[in-house]
Amino acid sequence: MSWIDDVMEATAEAESPRSFVRWAALSCIAAVVADRVFLDKHYYKLYPNIYVLLVAKSGLRKGFPAALAKTFVSLVGNTRVISGRNSIQAIIQELSTTVTMPKRTPLTKAHGFIVSGELSTTFVEDPHTLTILTDLYDGHYHTEGWKYTLKGSGVQSLKDISITLLGAINHTHFKDMVKRKDITGGFIGRTVIVEEGQRALKNPLIIAPAKQLDAVKLVEYLRQLGDINGKFCWDAEAADFYGDWYRTFEPEQLEDDTGTANRIHDQILKVAMLLSLSRDHDLILHKCDIDESM
Repeated sequence: MSWIDDVMEATAEAESPRSFVRWAALSCIAAVVADRVFLDKHYYKLYPNIYVLLVAKSGLRKGFPAALAKTFVSLVGNTRVISGRNSIQAIIQELSTTVTMPKRTPLTKAHGFIVSGELSTTFVEDPHTLTILTDLYDGHYHTEGWKYTLKGSGVQSLKDISITLLGAINHTHFKDMVKRKDITGGFIGRTVIVEEGQRALKNPLIIAPAKQLDAVKLVEYLRQLGDINGKFCWDAEAADFYGDWYRTFEPEQLEDDTGTANRIHDQILKVAMLLSLSRDHDLILHKCDIDESM
């Protein structure tokens, strides 16, 4: 059993699509480990932050997984949880500001979890929002820091960037928020889009679930993950399996103007790291992690 399995079991009677709950759990792990763990790609360090959009029509219970993730990460308290309505400038300012909390280590790094049960209401309309988030996704390219300058507000600097995003959105708002430039410019290529068309089950919730959801108990494993630091290593079988796939996969042969195919190799490894972390703390990629991630 993994921590994700525990979350899935604790929410088994919720109506939300199961894939939504699963990806919310993966996002929690990504948010709390941030850049403390990595896979050495030799020319850069790959961190396990992810962007996830839960896409479904209105009323399909997509808000619950996002709210659950927000609760878990907030209880851990080792990264900024950004929700509500914000401008991209306000988000950058928050990421650049040291946060102190009673009995907790101050937050000094640009670690953030942007989470919303309705993503279209999260960002104040600004054509540059998703472009900036696209740039911030790749924290490994900003080892010397990232600066944002606006007239009148001075320079805001971000260091040690690790942003994870989990947002629920319906199709209408998706089309309104995600423009053509975001589809072809890299945002969609960096984002896992999870689309569902129906509830997992029908449950009027008149009777209490057989398995109670205990967020305080479930969050304990996440707290342990938040204390881990180090480099992932390859199990020999996993290395052979991934290497064989990589050498035979031909993204250039696919019709894809989003850039997804050319980035899928790192997406697979990010999710594989999260799956490994959901099971234990050994920082080893196993074949089962790579296979499930694919």
